[in-house]
Amino acid sequence: MKSLRMLALAASIAFGTALPAAAGDVEDVVRANCTKQIINVSDATRNEAKGFPIVKSGNGYKMTGHTSSGQTVSCETDENGRVKWVKVS
Repeated sequence: MKSLRMLALAASIAFGTALPAAAGDVEDVVRANCTKQIINVSDATRNEAKGFPIVKSGNGYKMTGHTSSGQTVSCETDENGRVKWVKVS
């Protein structure tokens, strides 16, 4: 069952969408989706982005952190973990 969930999650992320079944899964999806987008638009490494904390924000989640070069990166998702926006400053 666990491998089936992991396969479904991997396939969902590969196609850009993921609909988790439980609250714990949502944070995994948020982290995966935001990490992918953060790496695409900033100089953050995968390890840096994976270390950014996730907080509940309104009707979704927000992941914010700092890169080793001093950039501040924020990613916001909807309640299902789909990325709404990523900001680098």
